[in-house]
Amino acid sequence: MAAPAGTRVLDKEMKEAMSQNDALQKELEAFQNEELELESIRGEKEDLKRMLQLRYEEAEAEFSRQVQRNGNWRQLLEQHRCEMQELKLKLRKQKMNFENQLQQLTELHKNLYSVFTPEELPAEIRSAEIGIAQLSAAVQLKSAQLDCPDEELDEVNNQKQAATFEQS
Repeated sequence: MAAPAGTRVLDKEMKEAMSQNDALQKELEAFQNEELELESIRGEKEDLKRMLQLRYEEAEAEFSRQVQRNGNWRQLLEQHRCEMQELKLKLRKQKMNFENQLQQLTELHKNLYSVFTPEELPAEIRSAEIGIAQLSAAVQLKSAQLDCPDEELDEVNNQKQAATFEQS
């Protein structure tokens, strides 16, 4: 028996609906698989992003440390440059002082050589001996004067009294 025409149409529509349903199911499964795949990729990319963020932060921290260290080295370098300049100036000043002293000593030596030539040395020795003898005589005279201070003191007092008496 032949199925009524309405049933056939329904069967046909149902087959088409089932076919569409199967196609949509397959498409849904494909979308779900694609979604899972995209979720997996997104997770990997987020992990990669976190890892890159950590590396960036570490690199930035290292850069900051190096900048600070570089600044410290620059300060130390500048300090050493200043110390070297001070030392150069000090050494230059010492050198100039030494050269001046050397020049003075050279002039003194020239002057002494002109005064104390070998030809004039005996005369200088005689002059020094005469000076020593004169100093010795002066010391003996002073010593003698110091030995008799009471007599001189009495004489000075007598002279003062006589002068005072004459004025009155």
